[in-house]
Amino acid sequence: MLPKKATFNTKAGAFALLPRNHFYLDMKKPLFTSIVAYFLVIFSLHAQTTMLQEVITDYTNLRNKSKVVAVTLPAGAKAVFYRITTFNTEKVNTTEKLFGSLRVVLPLKLQAEGYDLSSHGLASTANSGVEAFFFTDLGAANRFREGSEVACKKIDNTRSIVGRLETPCQSEMLYVGLRPTKKDESITVKVEVVAFAPVRTNSDVDRYPFTIQNETDTELSYEISGNRINWETFFLPAMRKAEFKLAATPMYLRVSTQQNKTTVEYQLVSGKQYRLYWNKNKQQVDLGEIPKK
Repeated sequence: MLPKKATFNTKAGAFALLPRNHFYLDMKKPLFTSIVAYFLVIFSLHAQTTMLQEVITDYTNLRNKSKVVAVTLPAGAKAVFYRITTFNTEKVNTTEKLFGSLRVVLPLKLQAEGYDLSSHGLASTANSGVEAFFFTDLGAANRFREGSEVACKKIDNTRSIVGRLETPCQSEMLYVGLRPTKKDESITVKVEVVAFAPVRTNSDVDRYPFTIQNETDTELSYEISGNRINWETFFLPAMRKAEFKLAATPMYLRVSTQQNKTTVEYQLVSGKQYRLYWNKNKQQVDLGEIPKK
């Protein structure tokens, strides 16, 4: 069943079969069950594309002592975004994510140097803030624990901040040092990192339960789930075809919209081929089945 209201700002486009993207998910295993959630996509023919990925969402309780959060950035990461928010430990916002907020922005617009991130901030419920430090090596992070403040980036007293990391603060390993600004007060700090990074791999399998092709002229964001609770996020470029191998049925797909941030949900059947297209009558992106020849 489809929601009655859902919109997407795009137009119908002719479909051209380009090098195919191959995706593998084991739906018998829960998705995003850990705090650190990586977005894994598999492309064939040594293909490579750059996509927005959720790197980490970490909740750290602070009381008097400084702490360090280790972050592993995807290889080749660029346009790295962060959000740091403090909460009263009894009133922590665990539902709103930086990735969810940024993914509805057009990729080229989001990656532009002058893009204003202020609308993607998160309200703090704490009475005090933190000082935040970014380090690119473990030695500097360890010295921070001993009192050093030599960092590639420092943020003074803040309760809520969202920003973009400069190139000197981008490396395979990133360490975020957190220091409470008020003693004897327990707060929870939510650290989020999102980045654009290339995703690539090879495919040796040529049989798939179902495929999805994007027949619009716009990159589409969509999610796949086996239980309608845990969802895995993907992006499918315009005029591209994704082929899935899943371990269970039924499967569910939902498409994100840009204008009102709602989603349209569908049930998928293994062995079938589907297409995402602009439905002029509904004025939204729709999912249709491609009949077998």
